Amino acid sequence: MSSDATFGVRPRRDGGSNHPVATTRLLAWVLPTAAALGPSLPGIGPIFAFRLLVVVVALVALAYPTNRQRLGITQPLSLLAAFWVANGIVLSLFAIDRTAALRTMMAVSLGLLLSMSVVRIARTERRIADWLARGWLLSFLVTGAIAAWELRTGQHLTNYFLAPSAGERPLPAATFYNPNAFAVYLVGVQAILLRTLIRTRRASMRIVLIAGSAACVFIILATGSRFCLAAVALLLLGVLMFDQISMARSLLVITVSGCLIWLVAPHAVLAIETVIPDDVRTTSAEQIRSSLNRADTSEGVRVELTKASVWLLGVSGGLGVGPGNFSAALVEYDAPFETGETAAPHNLLGELASEFGLAVFLAVLLFVSSLVRRVIRTNSTDRAVLLGTGLALVPAGLANSSYLLSSNLWALFATLLCFVVLGESAAYGQVEK
Repeated sequence: MSSDATFGVRPRRDGGSNHPVATTRLLAWVLPTAAALGPSLPGIGPIFAFRLLVVVVALVALAYPTNRQRLGITQPLSLLAAFWVANGIVLSLFAIDRTAALRTMMAVSLGLLLSMSVVRIARTERRIADWLARGWLLSFLVTGAIAAWELRTGQHLTNYFLAPSAGERPLPAATFYNPNAFAVYLVGVQAILLRTLIRTRRASMRIVLIAGSAACVFIILATGSRFCLAAVALLLLGVLMFDQISMARSLLVITVSGCLIWLVAPHAVLAIETVIPDDVRTTSAEQIRSSLNRADTSEGVRVELTKASVWLLGVSGGLGVGPGNFSAALVEYDAPFETGETAAPHNLLGELASEFGLAVFLAVLLFVSSLVRRVIRTNSTDRAVLLGTGLALVPAGLANSSYLLSSNLWALFATLLCFVVLGESAAYGQVEK
């Protein structure tokens, strides 16, 4: 056996440099799990394992050539990354809390580096999409098992942010400190599950994926995140709307599964209700409208925080208050909003605009709009999932306290970009066997 084969390097057919295929596959498999574990999987100081893996992915990406004849999203992504990072560095120099600015800039810079690296690899090694998808499913096995343990025992990992209260149902958070953060991650998992379900032909695998999808929705219910429940609903509607085959298949599966549950296990619904938080079971349109106008509710606080985001953008002259400085700016400028003890943005777009300014905010929106146009023009099997995920991220972007620090958000962003890149290739329409 040659040394190339030993290290998993595949010679290119055109006689060019070799590609570290085995290493790339391994990294794609472990990356989503490392992102889910986050700081719980230590590395070197603040550079925990996921961030170390990002650096390794970037080094591996250098072994893959750049196709200069058809750059696709590579060039606009590189321009966005350069502008975003440069803008963030300048803002960090004048930030109120420079430690928070440095922490956020590290997360953003590594997230953009991961995205560019995956895009570069995907232009040569198309199988990375399937490897990343398997990595997400592996991460769900890990986090799902922990969530099942939490629901069964009422216990949590040591990083859980809520103190246990007698008589309250346990809200699972798995490796995340916050059930809402876990729910946002599960929305991404659901997108990958649907993508894999659409692309596979094996009946046995479809059954497993459908069961996994149902389990994912069940755990989101248990977290009590109504925004993420809305996100999953939009994701499913988006996939059904853009993929007629999936619509017919899903309607059949839902009908058959519902009948089986009703006939074989009539008490299953009651058993499921025992783990659903009260505020989810009692949610109504009238309650939501009332909550939006009250600052002492979760929804009302989010409205106030969104107003604060716009206000901070104005106070900073449209430049932004600095990476990770939303909380510090609220105190420094004595923002006139009833946010209580909550000082995190709880709004992805609000966090981006208030901290990085209007220029970066518009640049990101312009880049995303270009992605949407590219996806709409393609005929790949991933189009429905990509557009459905885009819809889902609207409510999911209101669920968690902060997003730009999230390793999972950047891992999902890189994975979706990989799907976009491969969707531009005419050869990327084949279904997995």
